Amino acid sequence: MNSGFKTKSEEIEWRRYKIIELKSQGLDQREIAHALHVSPTTITFDLQYLRKEARETTQEKILEIQDSAPMKKWLALGFGKNCM
Repeated sequence: MNSGFKTKSEEIEWRRYKIIELKSQGLDQREIAHALHVSPTTITFDLQYLRKEARETTQEKILEIQDSAPMKKWLALGFGKNCM
């Protein structure tokens, strides 16, 4: 693991970025753990965190879109009744 971090938060953020990168290249959790010199359990926890963050961000964006003026107008015109 890179030791040039000022804080533990920076290290975790870097590791999670690398997990996304390696996962997108097709590596499994065991391979990612080996590449980053951490335990497979750490990778599992980080992936759970990343999935949770993605779900929350997606939900926030959906609510923003639903609350937007163009969407309200579109719905008022009767479009998208069966979409929501």
